[in-house]
Amino acid sequence: MMKEPAAEMAVLRKTAEQLTDEIVKSKAEEEKLLNEFSAMNNELVNLQRQLAKSNAELK
Repeated sequence: MMKEPAAEMAVLRKTAEQLTDEIVKSKAEEEKLLNEFSAMNNELVNLQRQLAKSNAELK
C-alpha cells in the first residue's frame, strides 16, 4: 500500500535531515582525528630534531 505523497515527502525529508546530521558528525570526527594526528606528527618531528642535535653533539 502506498503512502500519501505528503507523508512520504515528510519521511524523505526526515531521512535527508538524519543523513546530513551523520555527515556533519562524521566530518567533525574526521577533523578532530586529523588534528590529533597532525599534533602527534609535529611532536615526532621535534623529537627527531632533538635526537639529531644530541647525536651531533656527541660526535
